[in-house]
Amino acid sequence: MPQIRCANSPLKHISSCFRRLPGKGKRLSRADSENFLEADQEEVRIGDGILKFTPDQLKEFTGGFSDENYLDGTSTRSGFLNRVYRGKVIIDEESNWVRNVIVEVKEPSFHLEYDVWETQIRLFTDPVIGGHPNVAKLYGYCNDGMLGLVYDCDALQTMHNMVPDESFTWAMRMKVAFGLAHLLEFLESQTPPLRILNLEAHSILIDKHYNPLVFGFGVAFGGILRRPAPFHLLQHYICWLYSDFNLALGIVPPSIDVYGFGASLLTLITKRHDILWCTYHGRVPSHIPMTGLLKVSPNDVCLHDFTESIVQRSFLGEDEYLSQDGSDVTQLTMECVKVFDEIGLTAPRPEISDVVNRLKRLAVVCKLGLQRDNSLSC
Repeated sequence: MPQIRCANSPLKHISSCFRRLPGKGKRLSRADSENFLEADQEEVRIGDGILKFTPDQLKEFTGGFSDENYLDGTSTRSGFLNRVYRGKVIIDEESNWVRNVIVEVKEPSFHLEYDVWETQIRLFTDPVIGGHPNVAKLYGYCNDGMLGLVYDCDALQTMHNMVPDESFTWAMRMKVAFGLAHLLEFLESQTPPLRILNLEAHSILIDKHYNPLVFGFGVAFGGILRRPAPFHLLQHYICWLYSDFNLALGIVPPSIDVYGFGASLLTLITKRHDILWCTYHGRVPSHIPMTGLLKVSPNDVCLHDFTESIVQRSFLGEDEYLSQDGSDVTQLTMECVKVFDEIGLTAPRPEISDVVNRLKRLAVVCKLGLQRDNSLSC
């Protein structure tokens, strides 16, 4: 019988017995972190089939958290850090049976890290949310001296690292965009809607078939979480603040996930990350070089009225790229990342269902056969 190098978790469904954490945002000493994790590990109940690993096992899977296996990582303004690695779990040495995984580890230096880790586990182990094809599949976890999540996935890269890759074609990017939009539409269909507030390229894996797999669910609200927007997390974890957040009043617009999608789509079609900063004030700053884009603007351009194509010039030589698709995707992107002015006169962003329907009409999406239903003809 194949024996995996791991310790089996209790075969119990996830429960509501996670520790509630006092002093949110308070930095913990190493001793405090280890003591908290040691006490906390007895309270966590994970669903059937999810395995519990030790820090040494995570280290073994990733070759000692080697640079060779390192994929990506994020740090926030408050210093929080997560690191993502490729890993291999040896199921059976004799038959050389190995499972390819992705290992995410967090530094438990703040109480907030536990909130994020808990939220991810709750969503990954929910049979409805976790069963969606564009959600990363949880294989195991660690909360013994380290916070870790292990995903059953043989990913190429994170979306962040794929964005500037010239081999990442227009068709592949539109497949990723369609998958993300389809996931957001599914999450919004929950009662109440489940919304992701930190959808961004670092927390999206791209598998070998160019399907997006989202694992960054740590800053979410609604749905099965049954909680309002976690404002104690927003100021620490959002990598680019949406301009229509009002942290003081506790206001999060319902179209916030559409903005996150639009920002992701913007990076996909421009092959750039730095252009995201323009969305904070709704303008493309003149200091950002745009010579690689199809439309060059020497001055600030207001995104509210921007309708010309900003698709990267290098896509022009690809068979799957059509100029009409480029224009349509640009228009959709700009509508998604519209910002709200001080008196709220800006036209609303499109509904995520409208986003999906407009993507379905793209020639490249029709050619790839990505339509999920027959309601729209190509």
